[in-house]
Amino acid sequence: MNDIGRLEAKVGKVFRYVVPRDIFYDREDGDTRNLSLSCSLILLGALPRDYWLQFDSKRQELFGLPLPSDYEEYSGREEYERYVLTASDSRGLTARDVFQVVMVVVTDTVTQQLSIRTSNNYTVFTNNVVQRLDLVQRIKTYYGDEDASAIRILSATQGSLVVIWSNDTLPSDRCDEEAVQEIASKAVLSGGEVNPAFRNALEPAFPIQNAKEERVGICNVTETYPTVPVRGQRSTSETDTWLKHVLPGILVALLLIILALILVTYLRRRRPKPANPEKVTYRKRKPIVLGEEIELKAVPAKPLILPDDDFGWPTSHLSDTSLDKPQHYDTDDEDEVDFGKRTPSVKCELPPPFYSMNESPRDTPPPSYKLPPPYKF
Repeated sequence: MNDIGRLEAKVGKVFRYVVPRDIFYDREDGDTRNLSLSCSLILLGALPRDYWLQFDSKRQELFGLPLPSDYEEYSGREEYERYVLTASDSRGLTARDVFQVVMVVVTDTVTQQLSIRTSNNYTVFTNNVVQRLDLVQRIKTYYGDEDASAIRILSATQGSLVVIWSNDTLPSDRCDEEAVQEIASKAVLSGGEVNPAFRNALEPAFPIQNAKEERVGICNVTETYPTVPVRGQRSTSETDTWLKHVLPGILVALLLIILALILVTYLRRRRPKPANPEKVTYRKRKPIVLGEEIELKAVPAKPLILPDDDFGWPTSHLSDTSLDKPQHYDTDDEDEVDFGKRTPSVKCELPPPFYSMNESPRDTPPPSYKLPPPYKF
């Protein structure tokens, strides 16, 4: 005995699963084809007659067509996803296999939708899986598809019955205009009328009232023609460029300028300002007095006279003794031999230095080593 395991049913597409021959085996009767099979929900019992999934015991096949409404109602509920398959042999002995059927949504892109409105009752159609399969089989046969899985039912709504489907033989990554036009023309004529051949293929089980074709996805492209702008009026492209690029750039620039001004103002306010600039720049303080100047004192001493200093005849400060001596004046007539035998010249004595002890330290004389050399006559 083998297990069925987990099965997946695509929403909107026909689901068929024939039980394999090796699922069950009996020594007397043989494999599964010689046994009687029945299927039920493991938690709810026999399959409801209006349920989307049914079991054909003669053909030993699970079949159904889950619509989007079935997915919303039953998906994710364990009581509607777990099944039990029971096999009975000729002596009445049974064996069971538990399996799971899960509905999955098809995510392939659709490029074309075809819809029909029929006179059928919506409730009867949704509660009868055989009628659902019959509609798909008629459409598949009319278009000449090899497999019914090429037809995907997108929706089934009331009014009386409106069914929308697509043909998955069309490529989903590009718009094959030739194939799309061929499929559309088989159902709807250029004037919007139902193609008589298509009507005959569905009747009498599905009397068609009207049909419609719609391009979607990458095939939903409408032709546009360039318009000549009126003088003085901007074109749409220029307006879009202004609104998308120029105006945002201007707004960003203005915002940056405002932020910069705010930052400069804030920094200036945080900088400390002196209360009185003059007081900070010019402070009252005691004058700086060098150490040498503070130590200066009046030195009542005679100036230092060097022996070789002779600065000639001074004009003043002549001593009394010098006035009594005869003065000698050189003449050009004298012989050079007499040079050196002349009467000694009158010498000038400098007056003694005068110091005032009441003067400030700045007015006191400099020390002796800083005084100029005295005159010597």
